[in-house]
Amino acid sequence: MQILEDTLRSYRLVHGISDSQAVAPADFTAEYLPEEKRKKLLVCPLSAKPYAPFAYTVGARCPSYPEHTMGLIKSRRAEQDGAANGSQPIRSETNSTSSAAGSRR
Repeated sequence: MQILEDTLRSYRLVHGISDSQAVAPADFTAEYLPEEKRKKLLVCPLSAKPYAPFAYTVGARCPSYPEHTMGLIKSRRAEQDGAANGSQPIRSETNSTSSAAGSRR
C-alpha cells in the first residue's frame, strides 16, 4: 500500500491533482511502474481483491483486511511523531574496521 501511495504522490504532483481527489490505482501506476510490478500492486497480495480508488489525503485501504490499513496508519503516525520531535532512527551498524582487516602485516 505504501508504494501505491508514494506513486500517487508523484502522479498528483506532476498532473496537478488535488490531495483530496480520488484516483484509481490502475490510472496512476501505468505511468510510473513496469507492467509486472503493476499487476502485483493493483490487488491485495493476500486475497487478490483490487484496491479501490483513493485520495492522497486518505491513503489506500486494504480491500480484504481492515487491520492492515490500521497498522499502516499507526506506523505513519509514529513516523510523523518522530519527525516532529526531531528524532532520528537508530542505526545498529557502525562503520568499523573488522579485526581481520586490522591485523594484516
